[in-house]
Amino acid sequence: MRRNNEGWGIRSVQLDLARQMETLQFIGEFIDFIAANGYNSLTLYLEGRIRTDSFPYPSKNESYSPDQIRRIVDLASARELDVIPVVSTLGHAEKFLCHKELESLAELRGGREGRFGNQLGMFCPSLDETFVFLETYLTEIAELFPSKYFHAGCDESWDIGYCPVCRDRIEFDGQTQSSIFSEHLRRSRRIITEKLGKRMIVWDDMFEMYPEALDEIPKDIVMCSWHYGTIADIPVGHFLNQVREDSFAKYDAKGFDYMVAPADYSARNVETFTRYASRYRPIGGLLTTWEKSCKFLYGSYPTIAFAGRLWRDGDTGKAEDIYSESIKAVLDVRDEKLVEAVKNLKRLPSILETGFSVRALSRGLELDSEREKDCLVGAISSSIRSHSGSVKGGLGKKVIEDILAELDQAQVNRQLRILVPELIQPMGKMCRPTAARLRKVLIEMERIHNSRLKQWKEHRKGLVPRELKARYSRMKEDFALLTQNDSKRSVLSLAFFLPDQYSAQKTSFSIRWRGQKKMTFAADGVFKEPGHSAAFYRYDIPIVGRGIPEVIRIETWGYGGQGFSYLEIRTVHGRFVPVAILNVEGSVEHPEHILVRDLKWCFAGERNTRKAFLNPGSERTRHVIEISMGNSEAQG
Repeated sequence: MRRNNEGWGIRSVQLDLARQMETLQFIGEFIDFIAANGYNSLTLYLEGRIRTDSFPYPSKNESYSPDQIRRIVDLASARELDVIPVVSTLGHAEKFLCHKELESLAELRGGREGRFGNQLGMFCPSLDETFVFLETYLTEIAELFPSKYFHAGCDESWDIGYCPVCRDRIEFDGQTQSSIFSEHLRRSRRIITEKLGKRMIVWDDMFEMYPEALDEIPKDIVMCSWHYGTIADIPVGHFLNQVREDSFAKYDAKGFDYMVAPADYSARNVETFTRYASRYRPIGGLLTTWEKSCKFLYGSYPTIAFAGRLWRDGDTGKAEDIYSESIKAVLDVRDEKLVEAVKNLKRLPSILETGFSVRALSRGLELDSEREKDCLVGAISSSIRSHSGSVKGGLGKKVIEDILAELDQAQVNRQLRILVPELIQPMGKMCRPTAARLRKVLIEMERIHNSRLKQWKEHRKGLVPRELKARYSRMKEDFALLTQNDSKRSVLSLAFFLPDQYSAQKTSFSIRWRGQKKMTFAADGVFKEPGHSAAFYRYDIPIVGRGIPEVIRIETWGYGGQGFSYLEIRTVHGRFVPVAILNVEGSVEHPEHILVRDLKWCFAGERNTRKAFLNPGSERTRHVIEISMGNSEAQG
């Protein structure tokens, strides 16, 4: 692989302070760490985390003051690090719009429903008042950061075209969602570049929806390209049925500068994205880290060190050696077995789950890939634990402590994947072996939770572990539901088909039981494959009802469509399976496929996700399938 040292002027790592604040002490230590591992800048993902004169609404314990930000910038400057702010100017504006004083600037103001509900998460790009606020606030923020770069966000902006003003621009002024989006970028650039003298960076995912916008915006806007999976040849799209496109070739042809933005989830993501980028001339890289409110950043330090050193060296052909040396430096060890175990762990994509969910674990260990993954995690965990004594330094111990806590959670989840299918069967009294195993798992879950709280007091002193405690409470509530000896419980077993796991289709299931005239609600939700790795997947959902199910109604709506392969209902009276299609409404392809337990599927909704996206309101169309059910034994 050829070297590509030219152009990698930005080597940055991101702190997601919007989702989880960190103490100034931790940020100072993090600055020292990244400065020693190849980075020349720090990116602060802020949204509305800084309170200013124009934005005084956040409480002091939920925001940073300008003086605190100046201290961070000074600490970075002392280590010759640039600090780049990220302030969301379109989507992901929740931290602004949650304050009643700014609700009037939201696209979904007035209780309006958007594509995924009515959360106030996006600025209206058609209101002059939006830009009055943004100009004042961005000016205040820019004064705190000497960097020549300013990241304006603009990712995942789902609801363009929903408010009356945006809708009128489309219906009466001949504009499109794309032209509204590009106009927003131009107006933001007038503030950031023309007034404040900064070079504007944006996330590039919305150009999948609005590719024509690339021809309508200034070429000095930098494309920050985020992809969080393994890249085999060219990147897979975030939306639009995961279309593949050689995006850097396109940016080169159109004259845009661009940078890679992998995530700390997997070192394979960093390595393969960098290898793809080495064929082109990116101006830099940004390693993103997200949502550490239930965990800590230390477990990501090996991947963070690897990315910084890889980008500094510029030779992807030496990635294996760079990775090994990065781990040795972080842990301050020469134990090759420990290094290899950590390396293998951090190369596995999305293998460590942050919490327990009945729905995510209700499928059991039915896939060979899941069994293999769990066995691999177990082996890695044993190896790291047995060799952890070789770690002597303070930082290395923090890293291993965080990794082991994640592995402990993964091991608990493995036990739950075995137990949950047993617990959600139609049942009366729980058998003794199952009850004993469950008690053991619950004790381990509580131990992990208390260990995390102890870490919190050490690493985030003065900050409230709100989400960590809320997650544990939800876990206990889920178990209370699962473990009650309810003889009225039945199980709805669902086989889904969905190749595009970026879909967000909502589905509701209702059942008419024998002797009833009306349907009874059974379950609802957005049913995705938990690991985002399979097109076919299954859920077993406990439902209330012990009678004879005669009809089941599937009702689905939203963005991206949903496929169904099969379903059945298990009660104390037996197993009930589909017999005939009674009714179909909306857009449903091949509903008859749901009658047979095989690999065919029916599909409800719009397959062309871009077409759906460009038609606001289409997500409210209901697609319905009604199916008569019969006892499988009676069917012969």
